[in-house]
Amino acid sequence: MAESHGSEALEGAVGCDAVDRGRDARREYVSQEGRTPKGVIRIRDAETLASAVRWARRAKAPLVPSSSGPPHYLATLAMPP
Repeated sequence: MAESHGSEALEGAVGCDAVDRGRDARREYVSQEGRTPKGVIRIRDAETLASAVRWARRAKAPLVPSSSGPPHYLATLAMPP
């Protein structure tokens, strides 16, 4: 069976509680160009980070790190459809 690289696979990789797709959370990370990410990963620990990076490499999805607190200027996480 082919491995899925979509958003469901991300949630399986890092845990549903680490992925926030809420409108308010995504608005915090709007880029200067006005692009809104499809989701935000809340990194809890080194294993969550490693899992997110592995998922992004397989899915060819860019990850853009952000500081833990606002403002999140240009801090977006692009997720494929």
